[in-house]
Amino acid sequence: NRTFNAGHTIDTTIKVLNWSPNARVDINFSDFEMLRINYRGRTSQPGISQMMPIPDNSNPQRVKLGNLGLSPYFTHNMEVMYRTTNVRNYASLNAHINLTYNTSSIVNASWYDRSGVQYTVPMNNDKGSYSANTFIMFNTPIAKSKFSIMSFTMGNFSTGVSFVGKEGIVSDDAASYLNPDSYTRNGYKNVSAAENLRLTYRDDIFEIALGGGTRYSQAFYSV
Repeated sequence: NRTFNAGHTIDTTIKVLNWSPNARVDINFSDFEMLRINYRGRTSQPGISQMMPIPDNSNPQRVKLGNLGLSPYFTHNMEVMYRTTNVRNYASLNAHINLTYNTSSIVNASWYDRSGVQYTVPMNNDKGSYSANTFIMFNTPIAKSKFSIMSFTMGNFSTGVSFVGKEGIVSDDAASYLNPDSYTRNGYKNVSAAENLRLTYRDDIFEIALGGGTRYSQAFYSV
């Protein structure tokens, strides 16, 4: 590949190995109960715009820089799903958990110069990041009546990082703005949960439902 920097061409050759392992296990306890575990791995490449060592100053107040040293990042993903149905009373339970872990993910590093211009450059996060989300849905009739109740619960937790520039970064010196020591690591965590509950009356003529939901979320930052 040929890239350009300060009016000069640079011959750049980057070779990477991509691999995508997959594995799945299905356990059928009966015709009405099953468990599935699914793992997927994926390699992702940085984009051309992220690596191009030419400032993107289409917005003079928010200049984007490239990083030729970006490495591919790898994503591990595991899904666990459990489903069961009670054929005697028609109650059902469906639970799902999704776990994701990213290694060397690409995140933004940013800083401001003395004139107030914001500079941003992508960098690899060597600490990794992860997320977990789950939902549980339960539906059951109430005794032998025409009423039923449904509960839907969700939860999410994720982590990440960005880099906040210190004073003294030189925007036209790659050795300065690509140096990890020029930044303060800003770690963050996001937590959220939600619950929806519904009561339903159903017969051969009409259906009436009454329900409500609530949601909680909060973010935590180290900087």
